Amino acid sequence: MRLQLALLAALGLSTAALAQPVTMAIPPSPAPVRALPMALALEAAETAVNTCAANGYKVTVVILDAAGDTRLVLSGDGASSRTVSIATRKAFTAVTLNRQTIELAEAMKTDPLLGRRIEADPRMISWAGARPVTMGGQAAGAIAVSGAPGGDKDDACVAAGIAKIADRLG
Repeated sequence: MRLQLALLAALGLSTAALAQPVTMAIPPSPAPVRALPMALALEAAETAVNTCAANGYKVTVVILDAAGDTRLVLSGDGASSRTVSIATRKAFTAVTLNRQTIELAEAMKTDPLLGRRIEADPRMISWAGARPVTMGGQAAGAIAVSGAPGGDKDDACVAAGIAKIADRLG
């Protein structure tokens, strides 16, 4: 004990200083990520799957939040398991670039940097079938479909899903 007190004295510290409570500032919580409310996400996804199913297409719908994280995955009866990863990549591309993926093939013809950016990121794909979603003028994520015989058909099912909830997006 004497040695400890001698060390404290040598360091210019007192036992009273050691007895003081230590306070640490807690950093503020990060702002919540914008996302479609689950009820709207599910309604849009069901509408997209049902629209495609009515045309004979077995598809998967993926909905991401504004940060690109998975919010919902809904596979219709008979949809291939690979449609999950394709729809996820389509949705990630739409939310990252904030544009419909059906526009990308044409845009890449005049913007080679766009094509290189998409090719450089394994989470992205330039296939049609995803659209960004906004709520109250702010990004809320993206909706994508995969499994129909062509991206234009995937995109039509996405459009139907978004149209179903459009009046509640603000």
